[in-house]
Amino acid sequence: MNQTLTKVLAGSATAMLLLPTIAFAHDNGDNRGKNSLQVRIENRLEKAEGRNDRNDDRATKHATTTAASITKKALSIQAAADTMLSFNGRVSALIASSSVETKAALQAKFTQFQTAAANAKIEAGKAITGSAQVNATTSTSTNATLLAAAKVDLHEARNFLHDAKETLFSILRSLWK
Repeated sequence: MNQTLTKVLAGSATAMLLLPTIAFAHDNGDNRGKNSLQVRIENRLEKAEGRNDRNDDRATKHATTTAASITKKALSIQAAADTMLSFNGRVSALIASSSVETKAALQAKFTQFQTAAANAKIEAGKAITGSAQVNATTSTSTNATLLAAAKVDLHEARNFLHDAKETLFSILRSLWK
């Protein structure tokens, strides 16, 4: 029994000594002379570089999607302003036929309406122009700056459109009375 125990211990000690050698000997042939640490580092680096490329792709995709959204909203604002301005003739005819005491106030409101609607179209045009400059070839920070400016222009266009709508409906309510 003593001899069996000695053989088992000797076999275990030999296996423990050979284990690292066996582990490093199992190259798949892909490493071509590189040690496993170098291969692991290269794999990690490739993975990190791929992640950076994906992040850049995501940022570019986000920028172009946001630019398209800004353009769509700005075109909608321009269309709404054009629609409101298309009633200029009818509204001005109603103002002209209104009473003398309300005509001056309505004319002033009508001028405010026309100015606000025109400003909405101008600011929406600026937003479209700004968002059109965003593309995949410019840097992420440049795209972000362009988008921020386009968003400000879009916000201004919305405010002018809102003011124009409120003023137009105020005129219509005054004419209704």
